[in-house]
Amino acid sequence: MLESRPPDSSTPTGTSATMRRSTAVRSAACTMSRHSWLERSASSALRAKDSDQNRSVLRRRRYVTAAVFEATRGCAHACDFCVAPSAWGRRAAQRPVEAVIEDIRRVRARHLTFVDLNLISDREYAARLFEALMPLGVRWFGLATTTLADDEPLLDLAARSGCRGLLMGLESMSPAGLRQARKGFNHPERYGELVKRLHARRIALQGCFVLGMDEDTPEVAAATARFAVAAGIDLPRFAILTPFPGTPLYTRLEAEGRLLGLPWECYDGQHVVFQPAQMSVDQLHRSNLEAWRIAYSASGVLSRLRRSAAPLPVALLTNLGYATYARRLRRALGGAATVPALVGGPVQVPR
Repeated sequence: MLESRPPDSSTPTGTSATMRRSTAVRSAACTMSRHSWLERSASSALRAKDSDQNRSVLRRRRYVTAAVFEATRGCAHACDFCVAPSAWGRRAAQRPVEAVIEDIRRVRARHLTFVDLNLISDREYAARLFEALMPLGVRWFGLATTTLADDEPLLDLAARSGCRGLLMGLESMSPAGLRQARKGFNHPERYGELVKRLHARRIALQGCFVLGMDEDTPEVAAATARFAVAAGIDLPRFAILTPFPGTPLYTRLEAEGRLLGLPWECYDGQHVVFQPAQMSVDQLHRSNLEAWRIAYSASGVLSRLRRSAAPLPVALLTNLGYATYARRLRRALGGAATVPALVGGPVQVPR
């Protein structure tokens, strides 16, 4: 099992490569030994009878909604920073479509959320699910990859089934960076068209970007945020590239000696925990805050609200929520880099 105790935050930058390598080996061995068990566990959990799903344990007043459903678990892709392949494998487990529909009927949900990491990982399954949703007259939100926009028949099915919002990992405006992240199926030159196709079907987009890839320079974050505003992405989100243990990204950065040895609580997507390739730790830290500032400035929010596919109250509420988050983030982290003693300049990265 991975150690739950965080590494000693007093460990200097030059932590022994042998110690880091030992940790990585233990993590990899743990991942391999647990892999088949997790995959079987995911499959059996999704095959559980609906009668076993006791939603009464949820304290509904503590959630925006308890109408949350999972039809599949896992993803066919192998993005190098994603924990899903390590946790569940690349063969998605699936609940029978009939069981998903029965669950929705029993909950009597009219507005619901699918938490599947990639609801369209299996196109045939997704099509059957969308068709089965149509008679229910629900409105739903979920996650999918950008490939959905290139499959207009499936996109039309999703829209007719009640899809009103999707989270998609756009990740980067750099094709080279996307290829390195094993996400070459994303095409930044078509992001603008993607937004238009979704909006034409009244589907709002939460577009997520990752900052700090090896191709990124200090100017990339601000340019990405300005693009998000110009393209009319309904709800942009920015995160710093984070090498979670068990991922190919972690293995590569560990081998290159670029992990900073920070406590695990810093692995939250808003702290810099590795040495970037073309900027300092402080530059990546500040560029992330700048991206949030640009996207959720008053002018940025108003520009996107005018074109949002979401109903105005929903679009306004979610944007104000993220604007508040952005302000709090700047207050909490805006004064200095994550750990000033670890701030360094660009490094030579093997190509």
